[in-house]
Amino acid sequence: MKVSVIIPAYNRGKLVIQALESLLLQDFDKKDYEVLVVDNNSKDNTKELITDFVKRYNAEINLKYIQEKRQGDVYARHTGAYFAEGEILFFTDDDATFDTNWISEVYSMFQENTQVGAIGTKISIVWDKEPEDWVKRYENLLGKITYGEGRFIKEKGLFINNGSLAIKRDLFYKVGGNNPGQIGEYLVGDAEVGLCRKIHDLNIPIGFTDRTTMWHHQLVAKNGTWNDIKRRVANNGIGEAYTDIFVKRKSNKTNVIKRMFKNCIMAFVAIVSLNKKKFINNLLNLHQEIFHYKYLAKFVSDTDLIAMMQRKDWVLDNDYAGGELLINNKIN
Repeated sequence: MKVSVIIPAYNRGKLVIQALESLLLQDFDKKDYEVLVVDNNSKDNTKELITDFVKRYNAEINLKYIQEKRQGDVYARHTGAYFAEGEILFFTDDDATFDTNWISEVYSMFQENTQVGAIGTKISIVWDKEPEDWVKRYENLLGKITYGEGRFIKEKGLFINNGSLAIKRDLFYKVGGNNPGQIGEYLVGDAEVGLCRKIHDLNIPIGFTDRTTMWHHQLVAKNGTWNDIKRRVANNGIGEAYTDIFVKRKSNKTNVIKRMFKNCIMAFVAIVSLNKKKFINNLLNLHQEIFHYKYLAKFVSDTDLIAMMQRKDWVLDNDYAGGELLINNKIN
C-alpha cells in the first residue's frame, strides 16, 4: 500500500461521508491507497453512516473504520497510524473535501524529492453560507492556509497544519508522532507544530505545494463567530506557552505581562480614536496573552499535564485497547 489517509472523526457523520465521497474521486489508483476513519467516541450515527457507505461502495475503496474511545486528537491520529498500511500517511480532518489530485500531487512530490520527510498543501475555507465581511478578515486564523506559490521545500521553519499533512510512515514513528494537541475545544500542546519541529531537528526538510487544495468546510453559525475566533486565539497563546516551557526551556511571564499591559493601553487608544479594527485586534492580542500567561503557570504547576507534555513516544505506545477495528473493506 502506497498511501493511508487518516481521518479522526467526532460527531460529524454526514461530513465524514462527504469527505469519503470526495476521496472516491481521486485520480490516484484506488488499489494504492486506503482510508482510515478513526471514530473518537462519537455520539451521533457515524457508525451507521460508514456501514451504509461501505455497502454502497465496497468495490471502490479500501476503507477501515476504527473506534478509539480515548478522547483526544493525539489518540485518534496515532491509532490511525497504528492500523495504517501505507508508506505515506496523509492526515486530514472530518470536515474536509479535496481536489481530485490531492493524493497524486503530494505523492509525486515525495517521489521527486526523496529527501523530504513531510509535505503540506493549501487549505481553503468553504462556508455553508456567506459570512459577514469582518469574519473574512480572520480566515487565516480560522484555518485558511497557504505558505507560498508552487512547490518548495525548506530545511527549517515550515510548520504544516494537520488538516492536510502527509508524512513518511517510518519518519512518523522515528520522531515519536504528534505531540498532544486538541483535547476538547482547546489545545494542551503544540501538536503538528511539534511534529514538524522534531522533523527539522533531524535536518530533514519539509515541503509544500499549492497545486492542490484541501477544502475546509465551516459553519458560519459556529465558526464565523467572535467566540470561535477567541477560542483559536486562545489556542495560539497556549501553543506559545508550550514553546516557552518545553522548547525554549524558560518562562517569559514578565514579558507576557508587559505585552498584556501594552495591549490594554493600545485598546484604550483605539476606543478613543474610534478605530474599531485596531480595537478588536488589540482585544484579540490581549486574549492570546492571557491564555499564554495562564498556561505558563499551568504547565509549571500541573504535574499530570507536565508528564503528558514530556512524553516523546506517543506513536510507540502499544496500549491501543481503546482502538478497535470494526470494518476492514478491501478492494478485490
